[in-house]
Amino acid sequence: MVIPIILCGGGGTRLWPLSNPECPKPFLSLLENEPTLFQQTLQRAAHFSPPVIICHATHLPLVQKQADETGIAPCAIILEPQSQGTAAAMAVACLSLKSTFDNATLLALPADLVIHNQDAFRAAVELALPYAEKSNHVTFGIKPTRPEPRFGYIETANAIEKDIFQMQRFTEKPSLETATKWMGEQKYFWNSGMFVLSLAKVLFDLHSSQKVLMQACSQALKNSRKTNNIIYLDEEFFRQAPQLSFEKALMEQANQGIMVQGNFDWNDAGTWQSLWELQAKNPDDNVGHGDTQIQNSKGCYVHATTKHISVLGCEDLVIVETADEILVTTKEAADRIGQLTKK
Repeated sequence: MVIPIILCGGGGTRLWPLSNPECPKPFLSLLENEPTLFQQTLQRAAHFSPPVIICHATHLPLVQKQADETGIAPCAIILEPQSQGTAAAMAVACLSLKSTFDNATLLALPADLVIHNQDAFRAAVELALPYAEKSNHVTFGIKPTRPEPRFGYIETANAIEKDIFQMQRFTEKPSLETATKWMGEQKYFWNSGMFVLSLAKVLFDLHSSQKVLMQACSQALKNSRKTNNIIYLDEEFFRQAPQLSFEKALMEQANQGIMVQGNFDWNDAGTWQSLWELQAKNPDDNVGHGDTQIQNSKGCYVHATTKHISVLGCEDLVIVETADEILVTTKEAADRIGQLTKK
């Protein structure tokens, strides 16, 4: 049995002002005529079985509403009183499943990825399953198309079979110089953030290497409040969990790690530049979302929410309007939006 775990903890601050703490990136309709990224992830997961969803407590209404719109009922919704990173999120999900399943295969999915080729994605999961069932931690690597210091990278060792490799190491967010160097080497892949795992093996390894994390998560779950399929984690104990990524807490320690090359389209939709890349463009490479008029301009991304936006004689600009904010920047500078969100 494959149980999907959907991680909804990301804030998507690089997509400010559209993405904000009240409605972060996974719950936004970022692409014309497509469901939200969370809803797309739900649909991806539902092919396997009803998922476990982990999100911030304040986002429960969004999760319930958008799940209802898809007609997909989650197995459980775990509410974090505050974000403690993906390691704590995965730990509480695994601990919550332990009481029901002696073992199961887990499919960990971030809620904010764009993957359109579902057949190729499912084929990659099928390749991963036999290795996870033999207690290997399996991740999916994406062949880089550019140097990208925003992403984690996977260094592979020997090829086990076609599209399947032994993992050598994870590297979080290398420098641009390092990422550029790695473009010329065949053994480096982007870390997709998705995993296929054995429930028993994950719990064993986390108990062995992350005792403080597991103690805090165990107590947060033990002292949680439950209503139907919703679990409200105890705040006092949960905040004691170290803030770690799942990669840092477990995958970097894994001595039986496997990487499956993902031969599917993959985009983290993490910047305005990546959203521009994803969408249909006019002959001048402009993207307009909402009520927009773009003339004598090239390579612009314009997102109107409540007003009409006219653009004339501009190049490579990002213009985003919401009811409360207006952002004007270049696509190159848009990666530094964090400087504005800390104002």
